[in-house]
Amino acid sequence: MSSPTGAVFLSYASEDSEAAARIAQTLESNKACGDAPAHALFHLLCGDVDQGADWTEKAIEERDLAILVYLRFALGKDLRESHRWPRIATMLNLEAIPQQPDS
Repeated sequence: MSSPTGAVFLSYASEDSEAAARIAQTLESNKACGDAPAHALFHLLCGDVDQGADWTEKAIEERDLAILVYLRFALGKDLRESHRWPRIATMLNLEAIPQQPDS
């Protein structure tokens, strides 16, 4: 698969650890221009919210707003609920949604 984002989806759909290792190596090469959303997606899918947040911030700094598509849906839920979200929301000129107190 030539697209980093497509490779991430392939990895997520597969239990093949060799495929995941190849995708991680591809992402670590940092050769593709504008692939910050793919990095963010990869880390968020792997449950690594801090790394996902780092790459989300990089995507925003690069003005690659494709990341908004991922953040809007369930994939971005853990990031939206993390301590990193207020800064990301500010970068996007969004209001950080306050946490609702448990009733």
